Amino acid sequence: MATGAVDIEMLEAGGPGELTTSTRTVEASPSRRGLVLGGVAILVLAGLLAFTRGDGDPAVAAAPEPFTPTTLGPEPTTTTMPFEPPPPDTPTDTEETAVDEPGALDSVDVSQVPDALRTASIILPGDPALAIDLGTGAVTELGGRELDRVEEVIESTERGVVVRDENGSGKLVDWGLRSSIGLGWNIWPGSSVVTEDAIWVLDADGDRNLVRIDEQGRRTDVLELPSWISLVGGADGAAYVSAFASGSVVRVTDDGDLRRVAEGIGVMGGEEWLLLLGCDDQLTCAIELVDLRTGRRLETDLDPDSGFELVRRSTDGRRALVREWVDGSLVLLDADDLSAQRIDPINGEHLATDADVRFVFGPASAAADIQIVELATGALGRLTLPRAPTSIIVTPDGWVPDERIVEAASSTR
Repeated sequence: MATGAVDIEMLEAGGPGELTTSTRTVEASPSRRGLVLGGVAILVLAGLLAFTRGDGDPAVAAAPEPFTPTTLGPEPTTTTMPFEPPPPDTPTDTEETAVDEPGALDSVDVSQVPDALRTASIILPGDPALAIDLGTGAVTELGGRELDRVEEVIESTERGVVVRDENGSGKLVDWGLRSSIGLGWNIWPGSSVVTEDAIWVLDADGDRNLVRIDEQGRRTDVLELPSWISLVGGADGAAYVSAFASGSVVRVTDDGDLRRVAEGIGVMGGEEWLLLLGCDDQLTCAIELVDLRTGRRLETDLDPDSGFELVRRSTDGRRALVREWVDGSLVLLDADDLSAQRIDPINGEHLATDADVRFVFGPASAAADIQIVELATGALGRLTLPRAPTSIIVTPDGWVPDERIVEAASSTR
């Protein structure tokens, strides 16, 4: 392998503060010569850098020339901003702006609430429960524990509201929101009837048992009927049940007296009216609306092969909104004029109706917004609530919160 000689000038230490130079000749292979030459280049570069930074002898370090700015064009002028800069404590776009917690509002905008609802209120169950006055927009925090664990609002009645908690237990909460009557577990729409004189529920332990509950929540009467039944309505302290084996609707009193009131399979009912499936001798069937006071019948265009579920019943029991299972359409039943009116589709799950079932409250695009649909005209209203609702209660006209539950809320803050 070819070799070559490289002369290297080296710095050596002499006496104190003294450096001397010497030259050495090194035989190296081409690869070693490359390494040596590279090392020399690095030493030279390091020396240059030290010189330009003044890291070496202060006597030879170059002092920086003072910088004199050059002005181009006219002297700069001060520009007046069209707005005052924000004070130091004002959040900017890059700072996190504090947002009030839901429920902290003193009022909400009710400008889009229909005039016919201005004497009612909305109650949001939860912890805490909130009341919103639809006339003024005032938001009131409610004390007490009757509505803190509500999973679903089943029905509003003249005596109060039937709700189910997260464990499936039902209760009737009075409109004062200070007391309740337990209805047992496994409560769903149509499984209970609350009238002025009585409370009836289907016994969750048996499809033939009908239970009457007194004012203290005690099961005073448990009637075991001779047929599988469904509870379809009630009036004057009595219950109306559909007995499937006999194909008839039976009126049941608390003393166990049974009286047939209509032929057909009861679908649902209210105060002295029924929606039932009736068939003639040729087994041609139709869904009929029957006024039990007069015996009048209206044959509807509802599909007899469909099932139906109760959405809401008016507090006086004379009107009801039902959903048809086949296509999910809504039908408004009115016992006073014996009519069955199909309703234009309303998006989403229905949260509530007013006490007279003339308006439906349903979800809107934003989480805390609800739309209000007038069933007679289809006109829309809108309301933004203090927090996103899981369920809502629309009170009867003229309802105001009991002062004691308002004071109870204030004392726990």
